[in-house]
Amino acid sequence: MTAVKLKYVNTFQDRYGELRSYLRYPNRKPIPLKGKPGSPEFMAAYSMALGFVPTQPALDPVMKTASGDQTWNALCAEYLKVGQGNVKATASKDKTRRLLNIFCKAYGHRSVSGTKVASIEAWFAEYQDRPGQHNNLLKKIRTVAKLGLRRDWLTKDPTLGVDLLEIGSHHTWNEAEIAQYEKRWKVGTRERTAFALFVFTGQRGGDVAGMRWPDYRERIDSEGIRRATMTVQQEKVRDAQTGRTLTIEIDAELIEILDAWKATCAREKHPVDLQQHIVLNAYWQPFRTKTLSEWMARNFDAAKLPDRCVSHGLRKAAARRLAELGCTPHEIMSVTGHKTLSEVQRYCDAAQQARLSQGAAVKMRERFRLVG
Repeated sequence: MTAVKLKYVNTFQDRYGELRSYLRYPNRKPIPLKGKPGSPEFMAAYSMALGFVPTQPALDPVMKTASGDQTWNALCAEYLKVGQGNVKATASKDKTRRLLNIFCKAYGHRSVSGTKVASIEAWFAEYQDRPGQHNNLLKKIRTVAKLGLRRDWLTKDPTLGVDLLEIGSHHTWNEAEIAQYEKRWKVGTRERTAFALFVFTGQRGGDVAGMRWPDYRERIDSEGIRRATMTVQQEKVRDAQTGRTLTIEIDAELIEILDAWKATCAREKHPVDLQQHIVLNAYWQPFRTKTLSEWMARNFDAAKLPDRCVSHGLRKAAARRLAELGCTPHEIMSVTGHKTLSEVQRYCDAAQQARLSQGAAVKMRERFRLVG
């Protein structure tokens, strides 16, 4: 029989080894599905859950406008048509549409030129406790406002009185936390394999989820040493089929971990397929970005790690390690794929400060030894 993948269904193994299934529709609360996947009980629960799925697409279009309108609805619709000409990634376009619809539900019917700065400030004040969403909305509405200025619908950007909010950064894993996870999840497990791909490649969750065996290529160098590379087209540009593709040199430890994972796959009668994803769930299916993040969070809990330890912090840990080895910002960027120096420069500055501090301590000890 051919397995059928049910739409919106996410099945995973919890920390106790139990299989759990949820119907996860975008922008809706997950609905638990009872029974073993494929069983009559499960299919009945799935059919009932589908009744809560809206018939309209998750991304409703910006409200329709009459010809000649100069409302925010009309300006946002215009931006979606002409303002994203250089944006090719589907995920980026979908995010833009979601943000504009949030704004248009409150301001779409209002005249662009008659918008008061005070009312815009008051609207954004509602997002003070959600700094990430606040900043994303503000940046996008400012971009739309620039189109309004070019169209002479506006004489001044009404969002200029609204400031971006500070957002706390993700915790950078330290070596003790990395060791604690590795002690809990041994080499050869899917949990350790996924973790190693995060730590040794410095990629985002979506890029780790998208890695396939054809991306991983081994070779023997001129000295007879086994080497390998991983090719990554990062998720932020993957939909566009353009942009930066990274070729990352793989550490010898990661090569051994991938060897052990191959052996595990063979023992479980799921030998590596040339088109197969490297990281697979308990059903030997590839992860989506969100489900991989959720699964990794459960693995962190099982290792008794603090809540500050999240997947994105492993990307930061990879950059930290490279900086501590003395890599330049550009060398770090060649691995992590960062597009600006500002982020990686912090790691290099911190590593340099630590090295200088150690040197200063040696000189101080030497000085007092001579004085004594």
